[in-house]
Amino acid sequence: MSDQYHDDIMCVDGRRLPTLFIVGAQKCATSSIAKQLFARSAFSPGRPFEDQLWFSSAKEHHFFDVPERWRRGLRYYATSFPRCSEAQLTLDATPNYLSSAGAAARLAQAYGPARLARTSFVVVLCEPIRRAQSALYHFRGVMLGAFIFPLVPAEQQTPTMRHIGWPWRSFRDRVHRDVRARTFSGALYAMGRYGAQLDAWLEATGRLSVVPLPLYSRHELATLREIECRVMHRSAHGTDPPADACDASRVHEPPPGARINSNSHPPLWADIDRADAATLATSFECSNQHVHVLLETHPNVSVLPAGFGKQEWIHFLEPAYLPPPEARSRAPPWLAYGAIPLMQDVLTHLWRPSAPTPRVGRENWVLTLLLFALLLAGLTTACGCTVHVLRFRVPSRSAVLV
Repeated sequence: MSDQYHDDIMCVDGRRLPTLFIVGAQKCATSSIAKQLFARSAFSPGRPFEDQLWFSSAKEHHFFDVPERWRRGLRYYATSFPRCSEAQLTLDATPNYLSSAGAAARLAQAYGPARLARTSFVVVLCEPIRRAQSALYHFRGVMLGAFIFPLVPAEQQTPTMRHIGWPWRSFRDRVHRDVRARTFSGALYAMGRYGAQLDAWLEATGRLSVVPLPLYSRHELATLREIECRVMHRSAHGTDPPADACDASRVHEPPPGARINSNSHPPLWADIDRADAATLATSFECSNQHVHVLLETHPNVSVLPAGFGKQEWIHFLEPAYLPPPEARSRAPPWLAYGAIPLMQDVLTHLWRPSAPTPRVGRENWVLTLLLFALLLAGLTTACGCTVHVLRFRVPSRSAVLV
């Protein structure tokens, strides 16, 4: 390593450790924010691990939530980031960190007090029932790819995949089954109980910046600028910037960009029974209240972007999924059961079989063979009908000559 970086504590074995962690929540626009930060060139992307232990990417490193990786130490973690001479800032936006038990403590232990002081921690939060619905259709698409092209063992299924169960299950059906069973401990819901998760990260890191999704959706550029400003100041000085130094509330906002990893699915009001929604909402009440207390009273929790009224985010965790009655009456019944997303997912994986998606296991070989048998039978029947019609309609050459 060059003497230029000898005293740089964020440079390990010549690699630039991240000074920004976007630790969650999953399906709350973390991919969109990370991509925009990379595009603005302040942050350099990392690179995937080559160990094949679990998924990783330029954005999601999955180090502190994968035991086989974090046991290898900080020097191994550094190998997934660019050289110090090539990067001023790097980030790790693994959204599973927020809900992964022990991830915060592992990060704090690996970094130590000096590095923690120069590191910023951002959490993006969204309404937990909508988060659960988005997660179901995201992973259902992954599972449909596995259903058609099963490649890896079942032990690599995520807790969310195990909670979904069948890859064609709608959110309405999953919630209704859980309401009847009187259990809301599945991963789809557990990952949306942010209260205890924020407590764990506050205890380990000492501070958090929380981005309510509605604030980011309305003020994307302000959010990005404030994150950049805060990270740059803390990485250089080890302290938060002065109160107004990073205020970006007056920037001119361009039209919002497209969301990354946003899967098509029915509107929530068409994808959940009203009674089931009310029951499910009660399971989040205590957690949501705790989050609001932290945002309004905790001295080491800041809401980003700053400079906007509390009325823009104060109710952002409360479910709002009921449309006007006339809208509900116009909704076709098949829409509520996810028929359109199901067909889109199937066609996507048929059209792009080489897409890099996790697979769900060998037991799906039987289902895969059954699927192709049905497709073959359908094609055979169609071809047989076509030949029959042609024979009936097209006269033979001898008949024409006569």
